[in-house]
Amino acid sequence: MEFWVTVDRGAPGWDGIVGMVPVLFDRTELRPSTSLVFVCGPPVMISFVIQDLLMRGFREEAIISTLERMMQCGVGKCNHCAIGHHYVCRDGPVFSYSQIKELVE
Repeated sequence: MEFWVTVDRGAPGWDGIVGMVPVLFDRTELRPSTSLVFVCGPPVMISFVIQDLLMRGFREEAIISTLERMMQCGVGKCNHCAIGHHYVCRDGPVFSYSQIKELVE
């Protein structure tokens, strides 16, 4: 098992990896044809990670992420999580990238 940690900016004394999450991809063997990738975190990070994974040959269906940041009531009554005709709380909150890109905000 591999576990890699990176930080956006290293504090004094930090001797680990510095950079956005995709800098870690070059440190391990990725197998786009046989792997599933689960991405969670701040929306801006998710966006960068997904774009990098697509460029590396991962299928849209093999990239799984969450949209739970958009939920409020969790039962589809408040409409806070509505994207088009879908409710993140009822239809998700976990979606493949191919599903996410079809959602209309």
